[in-house]
Amino acid sequence: MTINAHFIQPTKRLSSGLVNWLLACLACALLPHLLHVPVWLIGFVAALFLWRHFLEARGAPLPSNGILLFLLAILIVGLWFDYGTLLGRDPGLALTVGLLGVKVLELHSTRDYIVVATFCYFVVAVAFVFSQTAQRSPSKR
Repeated sequence: MTINAHFIQPTKRLSSGLVNWLLACLACALLPHLLHVPVWLIGFVAALFLWRHFLEARGAPLPSNGILLFLLAILIVGLWFDYGTLLGRDPGLALTVGLLGVKVLELHSTRDYIVVATFCYFVVAVAFVFSQTAQRSPSKR
């Protein structure tokens, strides 16, 4: 079974309205995580979202791969200094949030939009790791 190539249109450029709605949805999805990530990371991701918004508003080209790699290095070094590792619940969440911020800077086709929207669902689901507790069965006497 093959997927019709006209259905997905992986190379179609996204409209600026669609990108701005996605940025707003991503910001809402990140709200539950504000208490669980470092303050500098909140500013980092907000700056990346605003940068993407201004690039879209002006019709400017997206950043090069070199700039994206530099931003990724800043993210990893910053998380390493904050947590001492990239493994675990808290550093993993912070890395996920930071990677989402970097990913929006390379959002240029419908395929990328679908990937980021799916990533947004994952970020929302991760909030349950911090809010759910194990249920204990009532003890019988």
